[in-house]
Amino acid sequence: MINQLWHKEKHLLELKNLELANAIDVKSNEIQLLEKKLQHMKEMGTMEQNKTERMIALLEGKQKENEKLHLKVAELVKQLLAKNARHGDVDVDTEFIGLSDFSNAYIVNEQSYKDELQEARKALINVLRDGSKVSIGVKRLGNLELKASQVAARREYFVEEEVNERAAELCSMWESCQRS
Repeated sequence: MINQLWHKEKHLLELKNLELANAIDVKSNEIQLLEKKLQHMKEMGTMEQNKTERMIALLEGKQKENEKLHLKVAELVKQLLAKNARHGDVDVDTEFIGLSDFSNAYIVNEQSYKDELQEARKALINVLRDGSKVSIGVKRLGNLELKASQVAARREYFVEEEVNERAAELCSMWESCQRS
């Protein structure tokens, strides 16, 4: 009888041991799968971070190029105003004053984009360091907004139709300056 109890107890312990061994194997497989997923997520995060850094470098390069163009336009406007002042051409002066106002409005607008880019960059770096999942969006820079040129045009014109027409002309002039 004691022998039977002992065999029965031994058999139960062997079954329990098998169950625990199987459970350990299942958990080990789950851990390996999770480690692979974690490694994949780290690789994807690194790739996204590298892609983001390349985009930021590209945007900063474009921004420096735009700043050089702004300085060149401002210098050309100054030269033209000085030339026209010598010749007494008042109509051309008012046109280029409007262009100068537009240029200043554009520079202010560009500075706000630059600040926005820096904030987004800092936030993105913080999120990537935390390792959390994030979706990344890119806002296209370099396109002119009609609103900035409308603000400059309103300083000289009071009829909305003239304002819109002048704003479109300013945008066209600015884009042609950027292309050349």
